[in-house]
Amino acid sequence: MVKICCIGGGYVGGPTMAVIALKCPSVEVVVVDISVPRIAAWNSEKLPIYEPGLDDVVKHCRGKNLFFSTDVEKHVAEAEIIFTFIGNSTSIQEMFRRSVIERFTAMFRRKAFLQRNGCDEFAEAESNMNDRVAGYQQYQDATVFLFNTIVTT
Repeated sequence: MVKICCIGGGYVGGPTMAVIALKCPSVEVVVVDISVPRIAAWNSEKLPIYEPGLDDVVKHCRGKNLFFSTDVEKHVAEAEIIFTFIGNSTSIQEMFRRSVIERFTAMFRRKAFLQRNGCDEFAEAESNMNDRVAGYQQYQDATVFLFNTIVTT
């Protein structure tokens, strides 16, 4: 069975993946999000968003080949296809921080503690990771600026 993971359970990711699950019953679709309330809503009778017919689609597929989870790392690792539907750079940074940087930092701090040397090397690696996030933010801001410039001219 093909496994799809969708990062972002908002207005685009949730409905899109629900339709994919409906149209492709042999594909396992997992929507992941760091928002516990959002995932809880997707797993409840009252969905977090309204689209005509969406309730029926989710009820038909949920628990069969459509799943909603906050375990980003697990489902990204298991997926053969990954979609990202994250609405803004703040969401992207938060997702990145939670699922990568925190684990990366903890892993290297543990390793530094066990080795009792090389702490500077691990601090530098953490700093480099934070610099990459900041660089992505600049790219994201430039893309939004360019888009707004094109739209308004």
